[in-house]
Order: sequence, then C-alpha cells, then structure tokens
Amino acid sequence: MASIGLSSAAHAGPARMLIIPRSDTNPIAVLDFDSLEDCEATADHVAQIRTPNASTLGLPGAWKANFKYGGSYRQEPRVAMLCLPSVNEIPAVADGLKAKDFYRDLYGEKKD
Repeated sequence: MASIGLSSAAHAGPARMLIIPRSDTNPIAVLDFDSLEDCEATADHVAQIRTPNASTLGLPGAWKANFKYGGSYRQEPRVAMLCLPSVNEIPAVADGLKAKDFYRDLYGEKKD
C-alpha cells in the first residue's frame, strides 16, 4: 500500500504525477501511471537519487547533465513531485494526509 495510508478497501486506479522543477520558470511536467503505488514508488525513487561527483555516462537511473557538478558538497536538482490519485482513491488518500496534517481546508469549514 502507498506510504500515505491508502487502505485496501479503496479501488486502485490510474494516477498522474505532477513534476515541478524549482526554478525561475517553474514549468510543470505530467506523467501518467497505472496506479498510485507506481507513482509514489517513482516519486520516492527520484527524491532519493544523489547528484554525481563523476560522469554518469552509461549508468542507468543516474542524473544526467550537460555540465559538471562542482564544489565540495552535492546539491540535488530541486524537483517537487505530487501523485494525484484516481477519483475513487481520493477519500482514502485525504484521510492519510489529514492524519499527518498535510491536508487543509482553505476556507476553515469543518466537515465530519
């Protein structure tokens, strides 16, 4: 099950990932997945990949760049990702997010 607490009672469906590079232009890329679990696993994977101190040519899954990463410390590219569940999974996902205080009501209305 997804790390945000998707219950087994939910009906799995397709998911969409929004990718927002944290730069001056902030374009958004969209990827489609067969399931929320696949989307979340991919987002977790990308979030954990370290930048290289050496060439990554021929190394699958590593960051690729047309410049040399320099300095004495690594600074990963700033990318934010959000997996959007299928409509029927939203209530279970929202419950998991509410439990961690990662979900809000913009208008302050309390709903049971």
